[in-house]
Amino acid sequence: MRGEYAKLLESSTHITNKLKAEVQEVRSQLATETADREEVEAELSDLREKSATDRDLPEAAEVYNQFKAENPKTKITYKDTVAILAILATAQAILEKSW
Repeated sequence: MRGEYAKLLESSTHITNKLKAEVQEVRSQLATETADREEVEAELSDLREKSATDRDLPEAAEVYNQFKAENPKTKITYKDTVAILAILATAQAILEKSW
């Protein structure tokens, strides 16, 4: 009876040690994956920030003057230009939120 108990105890100890090693390996993998994910999220945040600043809309006066210079006979007003840029800014904000 004691021999069987000793074998069972040895087997249980072996299985327990093996499971502990597996748990440690999984924890190590989780730590690596977490670090990788944080790095990717940081890069994504940087790219989103850079993208947002790269897409800033020009001033209404610049757009108006450029448009009038290229199309002198147009009946567009400065007020129209401001309204168009406001619409574009709203659309840009909606798109950025969906990112």
